[in-house]
Amino acid sequence: MTPESQSMDNPVKTPAVGASGREPGFRELAALLPETVYEMDTSGRFTYVNDKAFEQFGYSRADFEAGANALDMIVPEDHQRAIENIARALAGQRVYHSEYTCLRKDGSTFPGLFYSAVRYREGQPVSILGIIIDNTHQKALQQRLGERESRYSMATEAGLSGVWDHELQTGRMVIDASLKHLLGFGDDDITRWDAWQSRFHPDDVAFFMDESRKYIKGLIPRYEVKGRIVDNFGQVRWILIRAVAERDASGWVRRMIGTATDITRLRQVEIELESAKAALEARVSARTRALRAANRALRDVVREKIKTARALKQREAELETKTAKLQDLNTALRYLLKKLDREKNEFEEKMMADLRDLVYPYLNKLIRRSREREVHALATILDNHLKAIVSPFSRHLTSPALNLTPAELNVAHMVKSGKTTREIADTLNVAYKTVETHRVNIRRKLGLTGRSNNLRTCLMAMEKPLKGIRDI
Repeated sequence: MTPESQSMDNPVKTPAVGASGREPGFRELAALLPETVYEMDTSGRFTYVNDKAFEQFGYSRADFEAGANALDMIVPEDHQRAIENIARALAGQRVYHSEYTCLRKDGSTFPGLFYSAVRYREGQPVSILGIIIDNTHQKALQQRLGERESRYSMATEAGLSGVWDHELQTGRMVIDASLKHLLGFGDDDITRWDAWQSRFHPDDVAFFMDESRKYIKGLIPRYEVKGRIVDNFGQVRWILIRAVAERDASGWVRRMIGTATDITRLRQVEIELESAKAALEARVSARTRALRAANRALRDVVREKIKTARALKQREAELETKTAKLQDLNTALRYLLKKLDREKNEFEEKMMADLRDLVYPYLNKLIRRSREREVHALATILDNHLKAIVSPFSRHLTSPALNLTPAELNVAHMVKSGKTTREIADTLNVAYKTVETHRVNIRRKLGLTGRSNNLRTCLMAMEKPLKGIRDI
């Protein structure tokens, strides 16, 4: 390895160990070490390496005996630095351990730490003794540690958190940079517990201290408190503090280590939620009262409707009873009406038979044999009236709604029987104009305003049999 790679903690002026008994002891000891041990002359040529060197760098003993140089074991990028360090060591300057990227025979590399010392003979440097330690594992550990520190820093920054360490006996307080930066403090601020306690909000100091005493005495299983502190900018912040205690054999707390998280935004949201909850509860309470009042009113309405429904049922039962009675009465009434219709028909038939057998024969003789016009007219009128008595047509014409005079009734019967105006005038022994006047009055009272409506047709349509009129 190059002389540079042999760094020195202190230049040691060691007398040369020639072929005396000390050198074989040195080599026996070097062969037992798990790291590469080497000796090289001032030009950088190896004069001795232990067996570990062959394993670590992949060279054979023949390669070393052929004149392997220290610079062959280092990547070219580190050659200049190695040469300078060797020169400084040979000049008697203090050279601390050096780190180079070592180069194996197969071209692979690994980080190596070089520790070396200069051997002197008669005050002149004659060789350099050293040891090379493979630093791969330590480098990996440093890399992982750096990654963890980076993740820790990012996590605490994202979570608005930091870590603190309090030694109770000395009062020493250690707060990490993340928490100090969060609260606006410098690296040298808050190194004592008193300084940290002074940042507590005056209204929360007693609470913080009381919870701490409870936890230290073992009265509560864990230390977790929320409170307010005043940051370096004078702003009040809400923080959540969690901690665990380190106790000695007697159970006394020696130190407390924990975290502090800024929950100001969360607390603001909680306060807003509490306010919204209170408002919502007030609205729910008011709504509940209104619903209860509406429920009471609804129950009153329902009770009233039930009462009404019961009354309606009772009324329906009464109506059903009355309906049954009315049906019975209606049945009896229909029977009586039918009986009356039969009796009336029998009476009409008997009266018609009597008129046909006892009256019409003599009346017809009177009409045929009468020589005087007045007697003939009176006989004809008598005949019409007798027919009207037993005819339903006469009942329509004598209705008070029509208001026909007796003379208009005679003319109406003759028109219905098919007589002309002249025949009616001759029969009644009245003037032709008189009959025309009666016809006009009859048409007006019957509502026949147009000439297209025939008076005789209308009068014939008014004649309907009485039988069945009262059938139900």
